[in-house]
Amino acid sequence: MVTKSMSYENAAYVAPQVATVTGLAGNANQTAKYVAFTDMLLKSATIVVTVAGTSTGAAGASTGFTFNAITNSGTTTTSVGYAQFGSSAAYVTTTNIVLASGTQALTQGDMVEAKSGSDAVIAVDVAYELVVKPGADVTD
Repeated sequence: MVTKSMSYENAAYVAPQVATVTGLAGNANQTAKYVAFTDMLLKSATIVVTVAGTSTGAAGASTGFTFNAITNSGTTTTSVGYAQFGSSAAYVTTTNIVLASGTQALTQGDMVEAKSGSDAVIAVDVAYELVVKPGADVTD
């Protein structure tokens, strides 16, 4: 296999990529990470509550999840979104949030993460929507 850049209208650049991370539990900064395999744009995250949390409250409460983009050197972290769930019911609550207005660029090796609050019970599955940047190297 080889990597190569293709014309901008190639399906590799047009079709969204979806990366699913399962089983993100609460309790103090657990993370669901995805590592970019090439240059990409981060578009959104869909979050499904799989185990209901026990805390309620406004944004910033313990059942919230913060989304960050982290450079491949690990030296820069950028907040790109936040989702709050309170005591949302399991398998009933699904939320899609746009991350960084859909314009957060990731280079190969950069990560996106969902970081949990301190609720010890809540658990979610996360699906990230990304698009390969036109001209980025892809495997052929």
